[in-house]
Amino acid sequence: MTSLTTSNEEIAPQSPPARRVAGDAQPSVSPALLNDGTASPASRRLTSGSAAHATKDHVFRTHYTSRFMRYFAFVAFILLAGCGPKTADETLVKDIGPAISWVATLQFAAESWMRSDVPRLFVRLDVDHGQKAFDDASKIVDRSPASQSLRNEIRRQLAIAHPAAEDLKKAVENDDRESVLRSMRQLASANRALQRLQRKESE
Repeated sequence: MTSLTTSNEEIAPQSPPARRVAGDAQPSVSPALLNDGTASPASRRLTSGSAAHATKDHVFRTHYTSRFMRYFAFVAFILLAGCGPKTADETLVKDIGPAISWVATLQFAAESWMRSDVPRLFVRLDVDHGQKAFDDASKIVDRSPASQSLRNEIRRQLAIAHPAAEDLKKAVENDDRESVLRSMRQLASANRALQRLQRKESE
């Protein structure tokens, strides 16, 4: 005969896992807690601290970026002021730079030939290139609005260098060392004078 009596274990309340297995699952967290939009004091302090930190970082970056831009603008202004437009005298000396270089080159060529370091052909070719540069420089001087004193000085030195170069070419062809030495000295004199002009205008 089956007993109608039920034990206490059989009628005891089931634990939450048991209810979930039985299909009567209930959320383990109260809906009121899930739907509570009010943050804890600690959360509010964390959020507030992050916002304050972000604000300070933005102010810091804005401040120093502004200082950097002002410094950059100041440096650019100084550089531009130092690179202002050249005067007519400076422009003229710069434009005849190739001729000045050729005077020095011909002096060096004469010295090298006297030491037998270069052949005659080397000197002849240098003289041809140098004389063309002297002709171009003379045209530049004539067109330049530079000061009269500067133009006269350049013309004077070109008037020394041009014939000295021609004499050098002939002297080398004739193996006339005395004439080569004379041309070399004339070229050295013109070279020193023109180099002084370059240094003066570059200061």
